[in-house]
Amino acid sequence: MWKVTWRNLAARKLRLALSAFAIVLGVAFVAGSFIFTDALTSAFNGIVKGTTADVEVHPKGADDFSAVQDTRVLSAGDVHDLQGLSQASQVVGNVSMQNVWVIGSDGKLVGGNGPPGLAFNYNDMTSITGAQIITLSQGSEPHGPNQIALDENTADKAGYSIGDEVTLVPPSGDLTIKVKLTGLVRFGSSGGLVGATLTIFDTAGIQERFFDGRDVYTGAQLTTDPGVSQAQLTAAANAVLPSQFEAEEG
Repeated sequence: MWKVTWRNLAARKLRLALSAFAIVLGVAFVAGSFIFTDALTSAFNGIVKGTTADVEVHPKGADDFSAVQDTRVLSAGDVHDLQGLSQASQVVGNVSMQNVWVIGSDGKLVGGNGPPGLAFNYNDMTSITGAQIITLSQGSEPHGPNQIALDENTADKAGYSIGDEVTLVPPSGDLTIKVKLTGLVRFGSSGGLVGATLTIFDTAGIQERFFDGRDVYTGAQLTTDPGVSQAQLTAAANAVLPSQFEAEEG
C-alpha cells in the first residue's frame, strides 16, 4: 500500500505541489481573516471605551454617530444647568463637526475613503476608563479660529509638523481655510482612529468657524461624583435638559 501511494505521488509531483499550496493558502487566508477581525474589533473597542464618558448627552433620537451630523444644539445655559448638578464631578460641553477634511502638504486629501473627517473642541473630559479622552502629546493647545491640533496619525500622513500652516476643507462656506498647527493629540486610550481624521479647535474657535460665533454645543459629557451611579446621574441630567436632548449611560 505504501509503495503504491508513494509511486503515485512521485508520478504526479505537480499535482502534489499544487494541492499542498492550496492547503497552505487556504489555512493562511482563514488565519489572516481571524487576525484582521480581532485587530479591528480591538481597535473599535478601544475607541468606544476610550472616548465614552459616564453619561453622554446628545440630540434625542440620534445614535452616537448621527448625532455628529445633527443640527440641534444646546445653549450655554443648558450646559450651565448640567454643571450645576450635584451628582456630577465633571461636565463639559462638546462642539463637534463632521466633514472637516485635512489636505496634506503634498496637496492630497488625507483619508476620505469611508472613515469620517471629524472636528471637536479641546477639553479635559475623562472616559469610563478614567483616562482623558483627548490628550495633548506634543506642542500646545490651539487658541482661536486660526489654530488647530491634529491627531498624531493624521499629522504624520499629511506630512505636517508643529508650526506648519495646514489646509482644511470645511463642510460649507470657503472651499479651503488655512490654520496653524500648534499641537498633536491622542484620541482615546489607544490613539487609533481606524482611518478617521481628527481636527481639534478650542471651544470659541470651533464656534466661530462653524456656528457663527454662537455660544452653543452639540452635546455634553458628564462624569459621576463618587458614590453616584451612572443611572442616577443620567436621571438628574434628563430632568434639566431641553426636550430635544437626552442623556444616556455611558
